[in-house]
Amino acid sequence: MDPKKVYKAILSKHLKICSELISAKLGKPVMSSWVNADYIKLSALLLEETRVNISKNTLKRMFGKVKTEDSYTPQKASLDALASFVGYSDWEDFFLDHKSIAEDFESVTDQPVQISKDKKSWPLKLKKYLLGIAVVLSMYFVGSLFFARGMESRLKRVSLTCVNPDGEEVHSAVFKLKIPERLMDTASFTINFGDQTMDILSTDKKQIVHYYGIAGIYHAVLSYKGKPIDTTTVYVKTNHWIARFTQATTSKNSKIKDIKSEQNLLHIEESKIKDIGIDTIQPFYLTFQNIKRTGISGDNFELKARVFTSRIFPGVNCSEILFTVYGDSARHDLLILKPGCTAWAYACFSETRSDGSKYDLSSLGRDLRSGGDIRLLVRHKSVKFFLNGKQLFTTDYKKTIGNVCGLNFTFGGIGELRDISLRDLNTGETF
Repeated sequence: MDPKKVYKAILSKHLKICSELISAKLGKPVMSSWVNADYIKLSALLLEETRVNISKNTLKRMFGKVKTEDSYTPQKASLDALASFVGYSDWEDFFLDHKSIAEDFESVTDQPVQISKDKKSWPLKLKKYLLGIAVVLSMYFVGSLFFARGMESRLKRVSLTCVNPDGEEVHSAVFKLKIPERLMDTASFTINFGDQTMDILSTDKKQIVHYYGIAGIYHAVLSYKGKPIDTTTVYVKTNHWIARFTQATTSKNSKIKDIKSEQNLLHIEESKIKDIGIDTIQPFYLTFQNIKRTGISGDNFELKARVFTSRIFPGVNCSEILFTVYGDSARHDLLILKPGCTAWAYACFSETRSDGSKYDLSSLGRDLRSGGDIRLLVRHKSVKFFLNGKQLFTTDYKKTIGNVCGLNFTFGGIGELRDISLRDLNTGETF
């Protein structure tokens, strides 16, 4: 019995199940009745969802729409993309979920078993046949195991570094990639730059330049088949307080030049909204931001401020304020809104997150249009949040965020900050 034929039969069965799942997902009839346009559409959907480009002709070969040579075997990246499209992490995951196919010897060959009329000989032939199937399956599983272990070893040698991690206000960051020569499956690598943009690697990419147009702390993450394997941090600094308006319905982002940035006051005149063309009928936001490196521990600090949230505009109903403490490796976020809007509230401290859509965060429902004194106390990764001296929220986390390297206050609409202070509880260093 030819092991290659057995393997192709197993693969064909799995592809048939995969095709049925794809047809069900797309709400289409069985793939055998598909026309050319259906394969073109599937190719586009695969590229959109998995970032892997499989041509319509390749799809036709994989699913038996056109004849192929006996030696034809689909590429692993293509199989992984199909598995991902129907909800699996990769092809191995899909295979293991349907491994009973491979164990059913009647399904893995189109060669009928020739049973002798001699009743004494057919048990021996069947035994040899089953033994052959067991050998093929063992080879397949052992090969898959060694492949996975070899891949894991090679992935440990993959790295992502930023040559110039520090910039000011805008920055073109240069990323260097280190990928072993034997690891040619580069199409399965992606870089998430931390600013809602992503790049898919090609075989010749060893260096990537990415433009950051807004100040902030960005954690660029290199992933293989969706699994993070390395990260590096980019610091796009301001080194002083700046302000900008953002229109939610467009990509418009306007930095404000005339900001009152005294020691104890951050304020924008409301007339600036009209001057820069902000449409107040649509949601808009004002952000005060100061990004700079410090020696203040992001796990042991006290933040205080007096805040005044926005008056009601047609596009501003919840008068929210989101404040963010950036760290070298992670961040803290807390969103406070008017009562009745707390389904949108959330508290995120390092790896822990509570969403108002899942948990009762009504304690964070506060109307601060007339002002309120906030105090965020983080001591040894234990968090307490106070408003006007009353504790409203508490939580704990495990992963350090590193040193503080920025503060961000974002108001729905327009707002004002007074008496901002942040200090290290251990060293006394101030922001």
